[in-house]
Formats: sequence, C-alpha cells, structure tokens
Amino acid sequence: MIRTVEQYLKSLEDGRQMWCLGEKVKDVRSHPYIQNIIRSSAMDYVLPNDPRFKHLFVTKDADGEDVNFLLTAPKSAEDLLRRRECFLTGMRSGGGIVLHCMGIDALTACTVAAQKMDKNLGTNYVKRVEAYRTYLQKNDIGITGAITDVKGDR
Repeated sequence: MIRTVEQYLKSLEDGRQMWCLGEKVKDVRSHPYIQNIIRSSAMDYVLPNDPRFKHLFVTKDADGEDVNFLLTAPKSAEDLLRRRECFLTGMRSGGGIVLHCMGIDALTACTVAAQKMDKNLGTNYVKRVEAYRTYLQKNDIGITGAITDVKGDR
C-alpha cells in the first residue's frame, strides 16, 4: 500500500495522547512545535505518489502490491544505491529527512541478529521480524528508533 498525504494526516486523528514541554497536546496537526515535524513527515507520502519519483520510491511486494521501497530489506548493492538516491531526493525536496528510512535500518539490523539467534538457538525470530516488516509495508507505516545512554548508577 502507498498512502497519500491525506491518509497520513487523517491517521494522526486517532485519539493518541501526546505531551510537549509538560503540556498535553490537543491537536498534533496544529501544535506549533509539532506541525513542522508533521509537514516534514508528510514528504514520505508526497514523493511516492509523485509520478516523477514513483520509480524510485515504489516497488512490488511478494503479492505484487505496491509498497514503499524504503520499507524493504536491501538485497544488493543496487538496492543500497537506490536507497541513497531516495534519501538525497527527500532532502532535496525541501522536506528534510525521509522518515521511512529511520527505523527500518534498525529493523534490518534486528533481522541480522535474529538470523544468528535462530541458527544458534533454534528459534524463529526472523519470521517474526519479517512479519512485522510486511505489516509496515501493507500499511505504509514508517518507524523510528531512539538511542540514549543508560540511566542510573552502573
């Protein structure tokens, strides 16, 4: 699935609770600190729907459905070069960064770790990670990751 900007914006009206600087946000779409992030994130839905960039941002999944290329696992050097071109196109568009790429790289790292675990422990984590990737593709959902230092007395 390739969502439109309108579908993305509508998805933000789901009753989520968000806080900013200690205050509850009533409307994420109009909050002065958050609306720029939303505008930048919307580029993830502008570019794949733009005929000039569809060849770059859209690919087919195993079922033959259109999905965002950035939600797929790179399988070749060509895939990595294409990802780079997606990033550059997103940055040049004025939208800032392409958010679909942020957490999907972490998910790809999870796949690598899961492969080692499955081999050594006889588990099936790769299947689970890839099922989550498929869910993201089918719903055109970007994810992100966060890194922070360990808290507390170590």
